[in-house]
Amino acid sequence: MTSLRSKITLGYYAIGMMVVVLAGLALFELRRIEIHVHGGERIAQLFDAVMEVRRFEKNLFLYGQPGDHDEVIRYLADSRRLATDNRPLLTGLVTDADIDHFLGGLDRYERMLIERTHLPATATDRQPLDLAIRAQGKDLVTEAEAMVRQQRTAMQRYLDHERHTLIVFGLVLALVVAVAGQILARAVAQPLGAIEHSIARMTEQGSHEVIPVPSRDSEIVSLTNAFNHLLRELEARRRELAFAEKLASLGTLISGVAHELNNPLSNISTSCQILAEDLEGDDVAFKREMLDQIADQTVRAQRIVQSLLEYSRHRNLEREAVPVGDLMRDSLALLKSRLPASVAITIAVPDGLAVSVDRHRMQQVFVNLLRNAADVLEVGGRIALTAHAVATPLATYLAETSVTFPGPRAPEGPFVEISVTDNGPGIDAQHIERIFDPFFTTKDVNHGTGLGLFVAYEVVRQHKGCIGVRSAPGEGTTFVVLLPEARQEVTA
Repeated sequence: MTSLRSKITLGYYAIGMMVVVLAGLALFELRRIEIHVHGGERIAQLFDAVMEVRRFEKNLFLYGQPGDHDEVIRYLADSRRLATDNRPLLTGLVTDADIDHFLGGLDRYERMLIERTHLPATATDRQPLDLAIRAQGKDLVTEAEAMVRQQRTAMQRYLDHERHTLIVFGLVLALVVAVAGQILARAVAQPLGAIEHSIARMTEQGSHEVIPVPSRDSEIVSLTNAFNHLLRELEARRRELAFAEKLASLGTLISGVAHELNNPLSNISTSCQILAEDLEGDDVAFKREMLDQIADQTVRAQRIVQSLLEYSRHRNLEREAVPVGDLMRDSLALLKSRLPASVAITIAVPDGLAVSVDRHRMQQVFVNLLRNAADVLEVGGRIALTAHAVATPLATYLAETSVTFPGPRAPEGPFVEISVTDNGPGIDAQHIERIFDPFFTTKDVNHGTGLGLFVAYEVVRQHKGCIGVRSAPGEGTTFVVLLPEARQEVTA
C-alpha cells in the first residue's frame, strides 16, 4: 500500500471487523448467560415444588385430609416434570447423576406415599412407613438445596469467567485500536512532523533547500514535491528580486560612477595632450612621468568599472573573511557622488575586526542602508558607521537591546554588531514592524520600490545573521546588522 487513503481505510476496516467480532462474542456470551439464568429459574421452581411437597406432607400426617395427599402427589408430578423437561438447562448447572438421583428419590417417595394410603390408620406398619416418608422427604429437600447451591456456585463461576472474558476482549480491542493508531501515526503524523521540522529549520536558517521526502505514500510524496516546487520558485523569485533591486541601485550609482570615471579620463586626456606637444623633446624623465600618470589613471578607471561590475554581477554566495572597515569604505565609495556634501560621515571600526560574508552582497546591504539614510537627511545631517565584537551570548544581547529584530534571530556563536546611524526624522512606530516587508515604502511615488530593506533582510539572513532597527520620530534611526565574526585573523 502506497497511499494514506488505503492505509486509513484498512485501519478502519480492521477496527470495524474487531468490533463486529467482539459484538458477536458478546451476544453469544449473553445468550449463554440467558440460558443459565433460565436453568437457575427452573431449579428454583423445582426447589419450591419440593418444599410444597413437604408442606402438604406435614398437613397430611397431622390432619389426615385426603386433599393434602392429592396436593402432595400433584407437586411430586410438578417436581418430576421440572426435572425431566428441563434436563438440558439443568445439566449446565448440575450433573446428570444428581438429576437421576433426585428423580429416583421422587419415585421412592411417591411409592411409599401410595403404599401408606393402602394401610389402615391403626396398622402397626404405618408408623415406620411414616418415618421413612419423612426421611425421604427430608432427603429430597436436601438434594434440592444442594442443586440450588450448585446452581449458584456454577452461576457465580460462569459470571466470573464472563467478566474475565469481557476484560480480555476489551484489552484486545484496546490493543488493536492502539496498534492501528500507531500504524496510522507512523503513516501520517511522522511524515507530517518531518515536513514540519524541515520547514521550521528552513525558517530559522533562512534556507530554501528542498526537503527530503519522508514517506513513500502517494499523498505525502505529492505534498512534499509540491512544497519543494514552491521552495524552488520562492528561491528563484527571491534571487530575481535581489537582482532587480541591485539593478535599481545601479541606476542611482551611474551618476557617481560617471563622475568618478570623468576624473581619471580627464587626467589621461590631459597627460596625452601634454605628451603629444612634447613628443619631439629630449626630456625623457618628463615623458616617463606623463606615461606613469596615464597608467595610474587607467588602473584607477579599471578599478571603478570592476567594482561596478562586481556589484551588479549575479553570482552565488561566496563567504570569506572581510575586514569591516574595508566593507564600510567600499560601500561609501559606490555612493560617493550620491551623498550630499553637507552630510558628515564618520567610521569607527576597530582594527582587525572582520566578518564572514560575501563581500559584494554585503556591500549591497550597506549601500541600501546608506542610501536610505542620505535620502532623509538635510543640511547638517550626520551618518555614523560603527562596529564592535559582541562578547555576550546572543540571548542575553537580545534581552538587553532595544533594537527590534524581525524574523529568525541568529547568528549563534561569536558575532559582530555593525550600526548605521543617522540623525534624520526617524520612523513612526506604526511602520517599524513593516519596514522589512517587500514593496513597503514610505517614500513618494517613483522614489522607491520598497525592496531595498527587504533585499537587505534576505541577504543578511543568508549569511546566518539578522538585521534590526531602533528609531523614534525626531530621534533619528539606527539600523543594526549582526553578522558572524570571522574565525581567522584579518588585518584591517
